[in-house]
Amino acid sequence: EERVRRKPAFYQRIIHSSIALLIRMHQQNVSHNHFHRRNIVFDKNGNPEIIDLSMAQMYTKPPSNKIEFLRRNAWDLQAVTRIVGNLTQRIHPNTDYNYHDFTEQILMEYRKYLPTFGVTAIEIMDFGQ
Repeated sequence: EERVRRKPAFYQRIIHSSIALLIRMHQQNVSHNHFHRRNIVFDKNGNPEIIDLSMAQMYTKPPSNKIEFLRRNAWDLQAVTRIVGNLTQRIHPNTDYNYHDFTEQILMEYRKYLPTFGVTAIEIMDFGQ
């Protein structure tokens, strides 16, 4: 089976959409809990959407501390880190996949919109292990 070669812009779009969609969901107090690349689709206008909310959980209020934040959001943040890492490798095949650096970059973007209660990339990476 021959693999379709995609342009870097395609992968960049998925990377940015993944992070933006995750932030938007968490702003609405929703954890997806099954976040991966195949659950991001684009409508006819090219706008990204999330599908498969079968494992999603909605909360009545935002997390109020680090432990609550990790319980609700670590799985989704780990998933987005895997998406970013895998797609970055497709754009730059000779780049080392540094999970910690990708997690830290995503947290920096996330912190612009939502509180993280001082959670670190290592705490995200280690949660649930």
